Amino acid sequence: MKSKFQFAGVLILLLGISIPLTPYAANSPSKFDIVGLYLGMPLNDANALLKNYKPPMQINEMPADISSIRGSRIKGLRYLFSLTASQIRTHSTPTDEKITLNGYAPPNDAAVRYIKRYQHIGSQPMLHTDLRKMLVEKYGSPTLESPPDASGRSAYYTMAWVFKPDGSPLTQKKAVNSCIKSENILLSSMSEAEKYHKQCGVTLFVQMGTGHAGPKEHYMINSYSITLYDVNKTLKMNQKTVDFSIIEAKKLEEESIRKAAGANKPRL
Repeated sequence: MKSKFQFAGVLILLLGISIPLTPYAANSPSKFDIVGLYLGMPLNDANALLKNYKPPMQINEMPADISSIRGSRIKGLRYLFSLTASQIRTHSTPTDEKITLNGYAPPNDAAVRYIKRYQHIGSQPMLHTDLRKMLVEKYGSPTLESPPDASGRSAYYTMAWVFKPDGSPLTQKKAVNSCIKSENILLSSMSEAEKYHKQCGVTLFVQMGTGHAGPKEHYMINSYSITLYDVNKTLKMNQKTVDFSIIEAKKLEEESIRKAAGANKPRL
């Protein structure tokens, strides 16, 4: 079965270690972005925004079949599931970066539904407080935050902004943690998020790492990742895919019956 859906390729590039500030972003989860990419952004627009950025990135595309969506009834309809762009560290580029963009399955529009950006800045470490300040200026106060661990038991700090589907902050601790753990609720599994997904709207999760075990180094960041997704919206769009597949499966079944009815019958 050939697909009539073509997801545009996206050239992805990152902007150094800066986090571009957009004045409207703070406390406006529907307008959250990561280096200009936002949820629901048409892939063609993402391409137009990023294709001229330098230095060039190594781009990898990963297609998927509609059958990978939980509940789908058909196979053979493929679409662009994931686009990953990577910058490899060299002498002239002391950082390495990676950004992953996932799109919706047919019949949904080719639009961004998941964004993750990782950056290693080991040769140019920055203070935890400086990065935190940049994040709060852009996204507002976090819903949940784990402060630096002076004991050295943890090599990471985390910050999260979690909202209900209506855009209001989500405060129930179990629901917040479930939404954060639902980063990989992309296709076929829900795990713990199953009971909370209706409460999980826009979620932005930041993890900052030191790469060291000692408490003294714990206040310098040498890597971080920022992830943006919307569990509730993803599940709704996946349901549209399932509904579409049921209709298409019925059409295929009816066509098979018609062909069988018109076939030559064996002599008995």
